[in-house]
Amino acid sequence: MAVAGDYTWAIETYALGQNYCLTFVRGLEPDDVIEQLGGTGAVPMTSAGLALGGSEAVRKWVDEEGAEHDTRLDYAAATQAGDWTMVIEPTGSLCIRDEVVRALSVEMVSLYFNENTSPQFSWAIDGRFIVTFDPGHPSHRSGDAPVRLDGLLAGLEFGAADDRAYLARALALMERITGVHWDAEFLENATFHCAGVGAGAAARPWYGEVREELEAYALDRDEWFDNNLRRRGRGVAGRRVGTTLHDRDGEPAPRPPERRMREAGERREAQRRREELERSWGGRVPADERLLDPEVQTYAVGLVPYDRDLIDRIVQAGPESWRAMAAWGARFCCTRAGLIGADWVVAGVTALEQGDPPPAWFADFEAAYARWRDVPAESLVFTTTMSLNPDPGSPPQIEPTVLALHAVVAARHDNPLVAALEPLRTALMLDEPAAVLAAFRAAFSLG
Repeated sequence: MAVAGDYTWAIETYALGQNYCLTFVRGLEPDDVIEQLGGTGAVPMTSAGLALGGSEAVRKWVDEEGAEHDTRLDYAAATQAGDWTMVIEPTGSLCIRDEVVRALSVEMVSLYFNENTSPQFSWAIDGRFIVTFDPGHPSHRSGDAPVRLDGLLAGLEFGAADDRAYLARALALMERITGVHWDAEFLENATFHCAGVGAGAAARPWYGEVREELEAYALDRDEWFDNNLRRRGRGVAGRRVGTTLHDRDGEPAPRPPERRMREAGERREAQRRREELERSWGGRVPADERLLDPEVQTYAVGLVPYDRDLIDRIVQAGPESWRAMAAWGARFCCTRAGLIGADWVVAGVTALEQGDPPPAWFADFEAAYARWRDVPAESLVFTTTMSLNPDPGSPPQIEPTVLALHAVVAARHDNPLVAALEPLRTALMLDEPAAVLAAFRAAFSLG
C-alpha cells in the first residue's frame, strides 16, 4: 500500500501549488464534475503546471479599455485518473463544502491545505461525510463513521511528534482509498478540463468573456500574459507607466517573466487571503474593523458556527458592555461547573462584576488551578493527553472546572472585546449552545 514517501516529492516541489484543494471523485467524468461545480465549456490544457496557472485568467479579467474586473469566480482543473476524476483547486475549497459534497454524491476524497488555517482531509459517500479530520491531528475525527479508516490509517504513522510529513501521509491515504497512484509524469502529461466554477458561475453575463480569456491563455500562455499587460496599459495606471517605458509599437513594454510571475503570485495570495477570510466568517466578513484585528479574530471566528449575527451585536455594544459580558460569561461557566458555591470562586467573580482587581488566586490560570487543587503554584506540572472520541457530538473531553477557571481569567483580558468573546465561547462548551446563546442575548437585550 501507498506510504508517505511516495508523495514527499509532491509536497517538496509544490506540485499542487502552495495552497490547494485536491479531490478525487468516483463515477463522474471531468466535464460532469465541472458542470456540477457550476461551470461549463471546460478548456483542455495538458500538464498541471499550465492548468494551475489558468486561475489567473479566470479570477481577474482586464477589458479592452484596461479596466480590471474581479470575476468572483472560483477555478477548477479536472482530469481522468483511472475510475476517478482528479480535481485541483488552486487556492480554492469548493470540494469540501457541504453543498458540493451533496452534488458530487457517489464517492469523493478531498485534501484541503492552506498555510494560514487548519488542513482538512475528508471522505464522503452518497453526499455525506464519513470521516473528516485535520491530518496534523488525526486522533480527532468527525463524520458519520469516524473509525471507518482505521485499517487504512495503519502504518501511515499519523500523529508522530512534530510531524512534518502529514500532508504526504494524507496523499498516501488518498491512494489507499481510491487505488489511484499519481506522480510527476502523470501531472505533466494529463489533460485537465479547466473552467471558472462556483454557484451559478456559468449563468453570469461575463462568463463567456472569461472563458475566451482562458482559451487564449491555454493557446499561448506567454502571449496571453503580454496581451493582458498591454490591455492594462490602456488604463490610467498603465498610461503613467507608459510615460517612461514603451515597446516599439508605443505600447507599455511587457514586464520581464520573473516580475510577471512575482506579481501573479502576489495576486493569487491576495485572492487566497480574501477567500480564506470569507470562509472563516461564514461568507460574511465583518464591516467593523475591530473584529478583523488578528487577536480578536482568533476568538471571534469560534462563535461563527453558533451565531454569526450575535458577533456583530456584541462588537456594536461597546467597551463598557464588553466588560459586563465578560463577567456574565465567567459567572455562567462557574455556575455550570458547580464552582459558584465556593467562597474563593465567588470572590473572583464578584470582583469582576464590580470592576475590582482580582484576588491573588485569580491573578492567572496557574494561580487559579493551584487554588483549586490546594497546592503551591510552583509545584504545578502541566501535561497534555489525546484520545479518540468516537462521538463527534459529545461534549469536549476537558474538565468543566478547568474551563470555568479559564473563563474567569480570560474575562480580564487586556482587550475588552476578547474578554467578552472568550468566556462566551467557553460557556458553549459547558451547556447546550442554544440555551447559552438565548440566555446571553436576554441578559444584554440583544434580541
